Amino acid sequence: MDLFHDAAESIAGSVEPDVAALRAAGCVVELDNSQSAFQRACVKQGTHSTKMEWVYDSAHRFFPVEQDAEMGWRRNFA
Repeated sequence: MDLFHDAAESIAGSVEPDVAALRAAGCVVELDNSQSAFQRACVKQGTHSTKMEWVYDSAHRFFPVEQDAEMGWRRNFA
């Protein structure tokens, strides 16, 4: 799961609360990368796991972001 931010500075402010919420929900979160514009974690709960990445991506793009019923917003598939 990739979580995109339009400002690199906003990544640092969102990783900690996201990790805290995941841990409060019973997930094991292993952070394995720390850079100003990129953070990666392996999130596990029971026998299930997924990789999450908080990344910087410019707010300016040819195809606009689209609303998504499950995730709120997502990048255009084009």
